[in-house]
Amino acid sequence: MYRYLLRRLIQSIFLLLGISAMVFFIMRVAPGGPGAFTEDPRLGKVYQDQQRQEFGLDQPLPVQYGKWLWQAMQGNFGRSYADKRPVMEVIAERTPRTLLLSGLSLVFGLAGIVFGVIAALRRGSVYDNSLRIFTVIGNAVPHWWLGLIILLISARTIKIFPLAPPMNGTLGAWAHFLVLPVLLGSLGGWLGFSRFMRSEMLEVISQDYVRTARAKGLTESTVTYRHALRNAMIPIVTILGGSLASLFSGSILFENVFSYPGLGKLAVEAAFQRDLPVTMALVMISATLVVIGQLIADVAYGFVDPRVKLS
Repeated sequence: MYRYLLRRLIQSIFLLLGISAMVFFIMRVAPGGPGAFTEDPRLGKVYQDQQRQEFGLDQPLPVQYGKWLWQAMQGNFGRSYADKRPVMEVIAERTPRTLLLSGLSLVFGLAGIVFGVIAALRRGSVYDNSLRIFTVIGNAVPHWWLGLIILLISARTIKIFPLAPPMNGTLGAWAHFLVLPVLLGSLGGWLGFSRFMRSEMLEVISQDYVRTARAKGLTESTVTYRHALRNAMIPIVTILGGSLASLFSGSILFENVFSYPGLGKLAVEAAFQRDLPVTMALVMISATLVVIGQLIADVAYGFVDPRVKLS
């Protein structure tokens, strides 16, 4: 197992290095890159040269990448082009808000597991058919569009929720504002987990060992929860590992729809402002979360499923 973990860790490190190099060079040579930020024709040549030297843009690209990588490994992603503050200071300022929104959305989204289990146990019922229709419609409708419609109706028409976050508001005001973003964020979990668990439960309860358990005279609740549900929950580990990355990527959509001042909104602002240091830091944070999530999922899968060997 330790050899497997070491091999996966080394693979993850090389993967992150490859991602960082690819994104760094693409952003440097793309139109509107950092060179355009310091080559505004309205600025004097002396000031342009000072800016290029200050941000290290006067050096060859491989040298720039090497210096950036060395500093990034120490947790230093440079300074923001937009407000001249350290990048990690800008990110740390907004991280708690994103963790709050994404964490609540993930926790409430886990209710989709319960919805899917009930649908599988009541296959063909009104509840099962209603859930299937709900998941089809929910996956067909763009969530950003649905968020805008709900926000306009609830905040502008019937005025039961605030249109913008209460930046200096009380805890109660923030809780009131977070109701809509959390509900919309949980929708993805309800749709994904419910459909997945329904499919897994239907497959498991048709297995021979479940029929054998019933033939032995075990109660239906024992068969369902001790045998069927426990085995149906095993693949959910992989999905939960991938959910770690969605703590950041999923927030981009809802934070911009609801003007929520988190990392997702910061990512869009940095892209429009051509703020390369902030953009690079956010890309690497997202990539690291994806890699860590998949690594945790692979290892955990080997522990929860005895049929899988970590070799």
